[in-house]
Amino acid sequence: MFLLQEFYPLLQDQMLLQFHPNLSSHLIWKPSSPPSAQPHVPTSSSASMSFSKTSVTSPSCPSNDSKSPKRDQKGTIHRYEIPKHIQELIKNDIVPPVLKKPVSPSTYSDYFSTLLYAEDFYCEKWSDYLLEDVTVELLSKESYFRNHSGNKNNNQNSNKNKNKNKNKYSKIEKNNYFVTFEIDDVPERRPYLLSRDHVHLRPSGKGKNFEPFKGVIYRVPETKTVLTEFQDDFHRQHKESNKYDVSFSFNRVCLKRAHRAVSATTNPLLLQILFPNPKVSKPNTYINNLGQFSLINRILKHKGPIPYLVEGPLSDAINGNLTSMGNMIKETIFQIYKNINGSRVLICAPRNRTCDAFMRGIMEKVDKDELFRANAAFRDIDFVPDDIRQTSLYKDECFTCPLLPKLQSFRIITSTFISTYRLYEAGIRSGHFTHIFLVDASSWVEPEIIVSLTDFVSEDATLVVTGSQRDEPIWIRSDIGRKNGLRKSLFKRLLEREPYCSDDPTFVTRITENV
Repeated sequence: MFLLQEFYPLLQDQMLLQFHPNLSSHLIWKPSSPPSAQPHVPTSSSASMSFSKTSVTSPSCPSNDSKSPKRDQKGTIHRYEIPKHIQELIKNDIVPPVLKKPVSPSTYSDYFSTLLYAEDFYCEKWSDYLLEDVTVELLSKESYFRNHSGNKNNNQNSNKNKNKNKNKYSKIEKNNYFVTFEIDDVPERRPYLLSRDHVHLRPSGKGKNFEPFKGVIYRVPETKTVLTEFQDDFHRQHKESNKYDVSFSFNRVCLKRAHRAVSATTNPLLLQILFPNPKVSKPNTYINNLGQFSLINRILKHKGPIPYLVEGPLSDAINGNLTSMGNMIKETIFQIYKNINGSRVLICAPRNRTCDAFMRGIMEKVDKDELFRANAAFRDIDFVPDDIRQTSLYKDECFTCPLLPKLQSFRIITSTFISTYRLYEAGIRSGHFTHIFLVDASSWVEPEIIVSLTDFVSEDATLVVTGSQRDEPIWIRSDIGRKNGLRKSLFKRLLEREPYCSDDPTFVTRITENV
């Protein structure tokens, strides 16, 4: 589905596959069952999730294998299976009745769970998609980033000291090539793939008993060429003349975390945040070009748990720098750090580049020993800027969190929405953070955003949500999800409610695009 990346808001931003018109002569669609039958459910984690639980021992780094279940702090596996009656409706393109009802405290959990099931069913529908006799090519990562200015700017700090860090990261930097191949560009004839979905290459002619090489999708830069990453075992055997059979599996970690968050919305405090109902002050007109210090003062005076909304431009530019809006939020966070003793701030954003930009800006005024950048476990370290690495913990070939006492000592933590779950895994609980910022929340689907709230909100925590009315989530796989609720973000849904639709300055500030 959309919800990409557990350990994967990963790499850069989640990039949708976009294609040009030519049907590949190697494209084969092999349904696992006739149209009237139930969809095939594989036994790996790419299968639909069930509520069964199994105790396991959690490793220091989660497995990057699609067959490895993801675990909560106690090592318990949670799976979410599509209810049969909902599966039957989705399979026949019938919108489940709950999606025709207004979103309310009583329907919220069922409503968004059903949308997540639609995303999961989409993954099952395409689980047997296959390309045969495909020629792959190697593309230098250095060349790719040199020719893509946005990524080059975003990663220039990462490359600056490459030689200095050569020994330290030599094991990781050994593979400096993307593995690329072409895929059909007709939406009805190929799956909707997202960054960090899994790709499997089996040498053509090898039987099914041959274990395919497993990689991950990096992105598709507005062509039908898929950029993927594979480990050394693939590169050691690859020859230019080799052909492969290509299949895919879908990253479901975000689905699991989103399901967990949605199921927690029976919590009265969380419902108070999702459906605020305070007394509304005298209606106010739009606040255009509000001075920076006025906005900061309003946020400093705001007390939780009802969110404070800031509507205006997004906070990051494509080159990885903060916009004027982003700088206003950064300055607000610095004033909280400076003026509120004992404050502990969590900054969440949809994209790694946004989190990195905030961390870089805050490091200008705050000692890095008081900052922590919580990365997805398998974010590619080669694309993490050197200055950001200094505020992260990389151990046993993956990013991780320090022990709880150390983690609790940081005054400011940044993370993508989904990766905040790693803080919960490490032991952070409700009441720890005094301020939570959901930055550019208009860009992301609501179930994924509330992963950042489920375990951390409290009566005393101040919640600030920023976004743009011109923005909306786009990383959605299923038609049912796209047409029945996932395109409306939490930010936009709140703006349509009181006290925000009355422009009550106690709860909302609107800033014009030319700040």
